[in-house]
Amino acid sequence: MKNQKWYPFAVALCVAILFYVALSRFDVVLSGAGSFLGFIRPVLISLAIAYVLDPLVMFFERTIFSKLKSEQLSRNFSVLLMVISVAVMIAILMIVMIPPLVSSITSL
Repeated sequence: MKNQKWYPFAVALCVAILFYVALSRFDVVLSGAGSFLGFIRPVLISLAIAYVLDPLVMFFERTIFSKLKSEQLSRNFSVLLMVISVAVMIAILMIVMIPPLVSSITSL
């Protein structure tokens, strides 16, 4: 290929044209980005929850279920115990918060 020196310039020109079109049609780009975020948001939330709760699973795996022979079984029981723990924490939080909320709403 004799024209390899023009390749970076051609790529830069294409990127510049795409950037100009994106800026001139910014409303369309934003609506497309909003649609994409609507689809990807549950995945991002799930990844964040898994990232936050993984240390709890690792703690259960190392302390409570370390004597199990199967690592897969240990991991599964740890995840189950973590789900139960989080459900209990949410239930306790609701038990603590709902009665004062109901009483404040009824006193209005």
